[in-house]
Parts: sequence; structure tokens; C-alpha cells
Amino acid sequence: MNNQHFVNKAFRVFVINSILSSAGIVMGTFVDAVILGNAFGESGLSVLAVSMPVYMIFNLFGFAFGMGGSLKVSESIGAEDKNGAGTYFTQAMVFSVVTGVFIAALGTLFLPEIINLTGGSGLDAASDYLGPIMLTAPVFILAPVLSLLIRSDADPFLSTLGISASVVINLVLDLVFIFGLNMGIFGAALAMIIGQLSAIMVYALHFFKKNNHRSSSFFCGLRWCVYDTPLGQHF
Repeated sequence: MNNQHFVNKAFRVFVINSILSSAGIVMGTFVDAVILGNAFGESGLSVLAVSMPVYMIFNLFGFAFGMGGSLKVSESIGAEDKNGAGTYFTQAMVFSVVTGVFIAALGTLFLPEIINLTGGSGLDAASDYLGPIMLTAPVFILAPVLSLLIRSDADPFLSTLGISASVVINLVLDLVFIFGLNMGIFGAALAMIIGQLSAIMVYALHFFKKNNHRSSSFFCGLRWCVYDTPLGQHF
């Protein structure tokens, strides 16, 4: 009976925080649409529409690495394999950062072609918005990865808090950068980037808590990077 009560309580906590996290992601997109639409009219909404495929690519890799990594971390935690959980945790983070750097390099190099491909030909403001966002691709990919990983490490509230913080900070900085400092469409992009960085900083608080797998994460991940990858085996 006690075990069933614990399971039901844990299930409710995870479900509620998962719903709130999803609502926060949707709210972030809604906020951007409202702010850009009011500030720049059709041009602002067009820039946001052109950027959507890029966000989809970021989310594709972010949720792929995050979901895969969180499943393996949860499996290791269930098997009481702390080293395994730490290794999978670090692998997901390493893959997300490396992929983000690769996308940032290619995206920055071929930014005009990407804008044309997504329907932004002739839209000058698109480069001012997409340029900084493309350059910080690792941030946009790492944020959902960390959110899912710490949720699997029994910290769903912090995951929700990070997403909420990113939405609120993005909204406040949009108002400051666009309407207060007249930074234009670049200010909107900067607000989005700082919002994502803020979420990562909130997620990082998880590593300072006692009941997590951070202690094994770094050392097991470091061993995996040095010895178990093809590059490490080559040396």
C-alpha cells in the first residue's frame, strides 16, 4: 500500500511537471509571435516563420539526444548502476554540444542559402535574427537535453523551473531590447539566446544537489571520451 502510494505520488509529480514544461515551450513561441508581431508587424512575423525550420532542427537533435539519454539514465538508475547513469548522462551532453558546434559552423557559413531555402529571400531582417541564433546552436540543443536528463534524474521541478525562467527572461528582455534600447530584430534574437542560457544555468543547479549522479558523470564521461571513442582508441 505504501509503495503504491509512493508510485502514484511520483507519477503525479512527473506528469504535472511534464505538462507544465510543454506549456512553457508553447508559451515561449507564443510570446515571440506577439512581441515580434507588435514590434515589427508583418516583417517580424515573417522572420519568425522563416526561423521555424531552424528551431525544428534544434529541437530534433535536442529531444533526440535528451530522450535517448534520459531513457538510458533512468534504466541505469533502476539497475542501481550509478557509473552507467553518469556515463550516459555525459554522452548525451557531449553529443549535443558537438552536434551544436557542427550545425553552428555550417549554419553560419551557409546562412544566406538557409534563409533562401526557408522562404526568406529578400527579407533583410532574417539574417539579423537567424545569424546570432545559428551561431549559438549548441545552447539551443543543449537546453532541452539537460531539461530531459535532469528530469530523468528525479528532478522534474527544476526542469520545469528552467523552462519557465527562459520564457519569463525572454519576454522581459524582448521588451527591454526592442522597445527600450531600440535594438531591432537583433534584440529579439539576443533575448531568445539569453533566455536559453538562463534555462541552462537553472538546470546546472541540479549538479549541486546531493541526490544526483553528477559525481560519476564527469569521470565516467571523461573515461568514455578518452578511451572508448574511436578517436581515443586511435591514440
